[in-house]
Amino acid sequence: MDNAFLLTLQKEINDLEQTLAIKKYQLDEALKQGNCVNAAEINNYSSPETKIALFRSLFKGREDVYAKRFESKKTGKSGYQPVCRNEWVQGICEKPKISCGSCTDRSFEPVTDNSGTKSEYCHFGSPQAAC
Repeated sequence: MDNAFLLTLQKEINDLEQTLAIKKYQLDEALKQGNCVNAAEINNYSSPETKIALFRSLFKGREDVYAKRFESKKTGKSGYQPVCRNEWVQGICEKPKISCGSCTDRSFEPVTDNSGTKSEYCHFGSPQAAC
């Protein structure tokens, strides 16, 4: 192997080690401040809310909108769509004449700890979800 290639590899390793050190520091600081859910403390008997908090801490995404699953009774097709505050609201929503993607009155629901659907609460073991 030539020297330039070895130097490039060594620089990459140094950069990755520096990034790793920064991430370890950030993790330590977050744990000190209590901003993280400790996965080691979660088990089958943990509350659904605790499990959802862990899930949300591991999988980040947009906070201004969340999706819900739908299934068409006519076609059998299923998928996900953003949750809209105005869906089927008389005088605002013009479904099915106008599709959600073309609607100018869309108002998305933000993600909250209570955004979970019945199926998510069932998945995380909530007895109150009446699964």
